[in-house]
Amino acid sequence: MRLGARAGARDSESATELECLRAIRRTQAEAAGAAFAALTHAWMGARYAHQPPADAEFEALCAGFGAFEGPA
Repeated sequence: MRLGARAGARDSESATELECLRAIRRTQAEAAGAAFAALTHAWMGARYAHQPPADAEFEALCAGFGAFEGPA
């Protein structure tokens, strides 16, 4: 939610995953957009398809988390 708000997503609390992803890609650095896309797709797979990320994917998600750091 904070990253969505930082990206200027309107009503970030009620925005869908893909609405947030579009806002992030439109307003944040490319690295943050790519990291958020990976996180979003992993979340959607886990939440809706009941398929958690494999260990390697989880490690990659953790490694990409640094892309979200920076000015709020």
